[in-house]
Amino acid sequence: MRFLFAVPGAGAGPAEFVNWEETLGEGIAFRRALYNNKLAGAAALCDDIKEASRRVADRICEETGPADEIWLFGHCMGASVAYEAAVLLAEERGINIKGLFVAAFISPDTGIEDGISDLDDDAFADEIESHGVFPEEFFANRSLLKLFLPAIRADYRMIESYRDERHYVLDCPIMGFYGADDSEVEPEDAEGWRNYTSREYTSMEFPGDHYFYYGRQLEIAGIIRKIMENNDFERGNGID
Repeated sequence: MRFLFAVPGAGAGPAEFVNWEETLGEGIAFRRALYNNKLAGAAALCDDIKEASRRVADRICEETGPADEIWLFGHCMGASVAYEAAVLLAEERGINIKGLFVAAFISPDTGIEDGISDLDDDAFADEIESHGVFPEEFFANRSLLKLFLPAIRADYRMIESYRDERHYVLDCPIMGFYGADDSEVEPEDAEGWRNYTSREYTSMEFPGDHYFYYGRQLEIAGIIRKIMENNDFERGNGID
């Protein structure tokens, strides 16, 4: 069986992975690889990328067997979590994933310089509202916002404190999806993913800024479907 485990971006808003199961089809088992319960108490939240990736890797091992193909997709911050999960699988379980897809994020060795996780609640809420990922109703309901804000902050703290220094090279192809006008992911930082694979690295550019992904999700899912079906990153570029 082919499995695609998808790791969401920071905050994991409601627009993440909508209709992916239908787009991928019955031949691919799609799983959202979540490492936090967004309504969990502060003590249960994970704000360390190593722990988050371990939770993802453990889930993968629970759901798959030796004959299964494992593919990983990570959006934004989820790209680094997916990469670290792939490293854990290779080093500790002897499992090499079939391929890694990353969208709208810098390579693991780049790091984030200007973070927002230490802002006070009001400033932090204003910042994530400006991203346009969550519906307006989410911010209008302050009680609802208060419930989710700690988990969203934990996500941002996780990625802002992460920078890879080991540079483990995966034995699988990597493909990146990027926005042409993304001011947060510079081309040279995105191309750094090329150094994290012993196989081929390919990338696709889409119109739009850092949030291009939300309008292109199903197109990206379709591209991933073709690559997984063909087991070929070159033949899989593009969809019918």
